[in-house]
Amino acid sequence: MPFRPVRLALLNALVLLLCVCTACATRKSATQTEEPKEELSAEEKSREAWEERVTDSSWWVTGEYFSQKDHSDAVNLNEWFEGRKELEAKQEDTEERLAKLEKAVGEGQVIPPAAPTPVPAAPSRRESSQGLRLKVALVVLPEVYEAAADMKGRLLQAVSRQFGQRPQLLLVGPQEVEDILIQQGLVVTPANTADIARALGIYPAARLVLFVDKLALLTGPEGVNGRLDYSIVDGFSGRSVAGGQETGSAASGPEGKGKLLEDLMGQLAQAVENKAAQHEWLSRVAMVEGKTVYLCAGEASGLKPGDVLAVYGPGKEIIHPIAKVSMGFQPGPYKGQIKVVKLFGGDSAEAVLVAGEGKIEGNDLVTLPNKAD
Repeated sequence: MPFRPVRLALLNALVLLLCVCTACATRKSATQTEEPKEELSAEEKSREAWEERVTDSSWWVTGEYFSQKDHSDAVNLNEWFEGRKELEAKQEDTEERLAKLEKAVGEGQVIPPAAPTPVPAAPSRRESSQGLRLKVALVVLPEVYEAAADMKGRLLQAVSRQFGQRPQLLLVGPQEVEDILIQQGLVVTPANTADIARALGIYPAARLVLFVDKLALLTGPEGVNGRLDYSIVDGFSGRSVAGGQETGSAASGPEGKGKLLEDLMGQLAQAVENKAAQHEWLSRVAMVEGKTVYLCAGEASGLKPGDVLAVYGPGKEIIHPIAKVSMGFQPGPYKGQIKVVKLFGGDSAEAVLVAGEGKIEGNDLVTLPNKAD
């Protein structure tokens, strides 16, 4: 009887040992049925061998272990203390300045405000004083040619002569305008004059776009009477800025018609000149390649190598939210100044940035800088 507890204890130990052996065998069997692992890389094999060597050693924490361990995520105590010292120095300086300020306020002293950091202001734009020519694109509606098909050649000649007598204007003729619009897929109709004007305001960067809307030459018993309807649109906004009608008369016959056309074109050119005097000179950046800025203006516009121009963002048309009418064209932010270095083509130029840090892009506005710059 005294040995019964001992026998029971031995029996329980034997049962426990059998359970452990069964579990180990089951685990080993399950492990053997698992899919083979992927082949390890040379680096992974080396690291695994090192970890096994460290694990199998009689001690875990050794100098060799820590010398071989990757400490890339560890804290550099030297850097930490240096940063701490710098932070404490800044804090002491701030507390010292606050103490002086509190003392001055307590004694009733007036503390002058700190001088603001100077920010370069955008130069105000001004009218041309360098002999630059304001570009005007002429668009003749198809109805005009249909009404005066026999006078088309004389009409174009009269336009060229009359605008050629005004050196402050640079006329982009109807044929060149037609080619540009064809490339852009725009058809000339009275309904899309704003789109046409904005397209010509981008290239060839026409400041104003003149539309010849109607031309009538009527022969009567006393001679030939003529009437010309026109409209002037801002090329940079698409806004209509002027419009009107010019009339005249001349003797009958081909010579009379030719003289009448000349007179009407003269009146039209004078109306454009008057309106152009109210608009400052503007052009566009065509594109930018590296440090070279290509301009939609050059020799024909009056630019010369060495000329300095100011650059602004493309800008936008401001529309009244309730009336839904245009309030005017607002240029974008000031970007800097460029200097013309080379002229090429009929009216194009290369320039480089000489002042400012703004990122110049295609379609940016180009104008004359302020006199003070």
